[in-house]
Amino acid sequence: MPLLWARTDLYSGRPTQSLNEHTAQVKNLTSRFVADFASVAWGNAEAQLHDIGKSSSEFQQNLLLGRRSRVDHSTAGGQEALKHYHSLIGYILAYSVMGHHAGLPDGGSPNDPASLQARLGRTAPVWSDAASLGLSLPAADEFTLPFAVSENTEEMKQDFSLAFFIRMLFSCLVDADRLDAERCNDPQAASARLSLPPLASFLPALEKYMIDKAAHAPASPVNKIRARLLEDCRDAANLSPGLFSLTAPTGSGKTLAAFNFALRHAQAYGLKRIFYIIPFLSIIEQTAQALRQAVGPELASGIIEHHSNFEPQGSPDNDSAYPSQWENWDAPVVITSSVRFFESLFAHRPGPCRRLHNLTRSVIILDEAQDVPLTFLRPCLAALNELAAYYGSNLLLTTATPPSLHKGKALAREGLENVREIAGDMPGAAQALTRVEVRNLGKLSDAELIGRLRSEPSFMCIVNTRPHARALFAGLPENQEDDCFHLSTFMYPAHRQEVLAHVRRRLQNGERTRLISTQLVEAGVDLDFPAVFRAQAGHDSLIQAAGRCNREGKLCDPEGQLCLGRFYIFQSEVEPPQSLRLNTRLGESVLRSFPANPLSLEASNSYFEELNNLRGASYLDKKGILAAHRGASHSGLISFREISAKFQFIASHEYPVLATLTEEAREFLHQAEIKGLYGPLSRRLQRYVINVPYNFLSALVDSAGLRPFDGNKIMWILEDEKLYDKKTGLLWPEGGHPKEYIICDD
Repeated sequence: MPLLWARTDLYSGRPTQSLNEHTAQVKNLTSRFVADFASVAWGNAEAQLHDIGKSSSEFQQNLLLGRRSRVDHSTAGGQEALKHYHSLIGYILAYSVMGHHAGLPDGGSPNDPASLQARLGRTAPVWSDAASLGLSLPAADEFTLPFAVSENTEEMKQDFSLAFFIRMLFSCLVDADRLDAERCNDPQAASARLSLPPLASFLPALEKYMIDKAAHAPASPVNKIRARLLEDCRDAANLSPGLFSLTAPTGSGKTLAAFNFALRHAQAYGLKRIFYIIPFLSIIEQTAQALRQAVGPELASGIIEHHSNFEPQGSPDNDSAYPSQWENWDAPVVITSSVRFFESLFAHRPGPCRRLHNLTRSVIILDEAQDVPLTFLRPCLAALNELAAYYGSNLLLTTATPPSLHKGKALAREGLENVREIAGDMPGAAQALTRVEVRNLGKLSDAELIGRLRSEPSFMCIVNTRPHARALFAGLPENQEDDCFHLSTFMYPAHRQEVLAHVRRRLQNGERTRLISTQLVEAGVDLDFPAVFRAQAGHDSLIQAAGRCNREGKLCDPEGQLCLGRFYIFQSEVEPPQSLRLNTRLGESVLRSFPANPLSLEASNSYFEELNNLRGASYLDKKGILAAHRGASHSGLISFREISAKFQFIASHEYPVLATLTEEAREFLHQAEIKGLYGPLSRRLQRYVINVPYNFLSALVDSAGLRPFDGNKIMWILEDEKLYDKKTGLLWPEGGHPKEYIICDD
């Protein structure tokens, strides 16, 4: 048999890697990845089968002659898998092999040409079978699943577990295939992956930082609670792997305490990575900065952020790989958004799925656990249960307002069990950390609210919509003064970070500071105002807002005595968005039911329990994600693409608009127009991107304020600087009305 080739050089077109070598390299990697959660037979088989179609004469001629026409080489491996194994094993392998370029197919029917069933019956280019190629496929009895398949196991659970396993198996193959492509096409990038510091080196650096920090911290009730929480996390690290929670008041030092627990737990049980999952983009950079500062510059490269307002361009059929640890989450510490994390768990495309296998044998810190969208709560919990039960992932839920995630009326199947609380006497800590006096102002018109705001030397006011925040700011007579600030996601991230830096600096210097914002400042943003106003909202939002008031407990009265911050709750004349109205009503109910201590853990527990029960099980899986898995374990047919399309946290699709208002942004844009939106360049541009809904985008385009990037519509460029205000961000075109556009914020 003539020598068969897998790829050619990207520039010269000369053959560079034989099919045998590529198969062997992918087999080694895939088998190693799979070994973390299942028998290596799965990795062995999928690797040997994935490119068997490249043995066809059509593919070899195309490759050697440099033809650009596409030859289907992935269908052959799926057909060979079913021919060799016949059973469910064959179907599982076929999904992975057939999808390794275009993505996992739907099981579908023979009438859907892209479906698994149709492709299994398709006439593919004639390939050499496994025996002719000298491949040695595992025997059927060598394959084992990480979960039990039996009549005693609930069918819906088996269906979900099977789909989850296929995604994990697919992840191993895709990552191994791309890594071998990178090794051949870009050896320098491949070797750079080996230069990251080991996870074991992080704990000594963190401990040194924490000891130094404690030595210079003044004695105060807040610092006493922080020290106790850190000790609780250190003590809990040797507990057996599984599910944990860290429930502590805002400002109690959860971020670094949780990181300490994760590093110690990883050390105790030989875990490989730590993931920090954060619901808001606005605080990912803040968290990354805090962790990097804690471990020092020598280890900072081992902490990567993965969040993006747009995906880098690239063809799923292009074998070339672009070097970046965030592509596959192959780093000691990964910080990413909740959207990115959960949508990857239900994805079908190779890019998002590629990362998943690196979640195995890790610690996953789910920050602000109460912010998982209720309409996706059941499938999210089902996925977390899978990771913990079968993939060696250890989950830590951190929150100041513990949501109701345990098994119960609305979460009979998916609720979490055996979650161990790390923190000691948190009701007592919450009482000790009482830093605010809650005052309910009742219903206020905007004019009355502005009058109240102007009576406070320094304040933060948080409202529920972007238009309302902008309107209030416009109504503040002093809004153009240097001590007045506005924040919303209609400001690009670098602008928001600049405003936050100014606000923090003024507060630390004791200077007058007035801020009107949407809820983006609530979770994890380190601010400390003497007075905070919050429009009525869900109980969790009220607690988060209160955590930005007298955060350090250092507020003093005119006589120099310690005093409480002023936390005002008011009913706005502007209705909350439809999606938040039930939460708001329940928040009002909790205030009435717990008048003496409206921000207590008891009040929070009551709120979340009632919220889940009122919404009901169907609302907690509103898109029918779990139902879409039904029957998978019997038929082997799974609607991967349908599930992926349904599982979108952000319901209304938004479009990235690049604000090129600084020299840096304009330079990055210039480079992108030459090189394309790849890797590090796309991440640099994130700092200047604003996501807008379609109707807002249309109005901007109609006003000639935007142009598409590079002639396509993957991203839009803000051309008219008059459409961006230095205080409030992106402006509505003349004649537009705020209520025509999106009203929620992230």
